[in-house]
Amino acid sequence: MKIHRVEIIPCIMPKEDKNWRFALAATSETGGWIVRITSDNGQEGYGYASAVPHLGAGYGGVREALNTFIPLLVGCDPFAIDARLLELDRALHDNNQAKAGIDSALHDLRARSLGVPVYELLGGNFVT
Repeated sequence: MKIHRVEIIPCIMPKEDKNWRFALAATSETGGWIVRITSDNGQEGYGYASAVPHLGAGYGGVREALNTFIPLLVGCDPFAIDARLLELDRALHDNNQAKAGIDSALHDLRARSLGVPVYELLGGNFVT
């Protein structure tokens, strides 16, 4: 299996409580990017890259990083997640939000390919 396509889809989510605040500001919506990775056999995995400036990068910066990552992913083995993430780190030191979106999409693709939920890949269900 190889990565055939990586799509970056804008996602603006309105907040239910428009007046909700935290220490830095109040916003009525949260922006980010949905990452859809499609394999050469048509299976898809989804992730989300949050665009919150105080976490490291704003909306445009996260998009720019994701665009940088696309050519590093297409044609590669999506199951070699650690190798993919290492390549992203080598290409761009910061912008962990973009990397998290790719990481999540790769794990989701792998889980869907194996027919298991993502939590099974991460150690299974744990109930105390």
